[in-house]
Amino acid sequence: MTRSMITSSRIHAMGALVAASAGLWLALGSGPADAESFKSAMNDMGRTVKVAKAALASSDATKAEEALRAFAGEARTAMALVPGGGGKARDFRQRFTTLSTTAEAADPAHFRAAFGEIVNQCRSCHSVYK
Repeated sequence: MTRSMITSSRIHAMGALVAASAGLWLALGSGPADAESFKSAMNDMGRTVKVAKAALASSDATKAEEALRAFAGEARTAMALVPGGGGKARDFRQRFTTLSTTAEAADPAHFRAAFGEIVNQCRSCHSVYK
């Protein structure tokens, strides 16, 4: 597989996850506008992953700090968009709270470890809600 094929496959997988999460939003009892807002928040997190990867590749502490602040804010935004009070909604809110807290508490000097933990939290949610 070529590098461009791998990248294309990852982009396709991310798009499928975002679409699935928007579908879950509708299943939680929220309207299409809320699903679009949530989809937008997830897309923002996807862009922040790219910033974080660039920070790792260049050892750029400023970009690392920017990515951590963005992850924390985006997690809070997504948490606020979660509709309802059922079990899935509580689980989503808890996961976004954990993500936000992790990003806020992370030391940019140890960004590689912090980013790894953030990615693991993202994956844990995507593995349940895809």
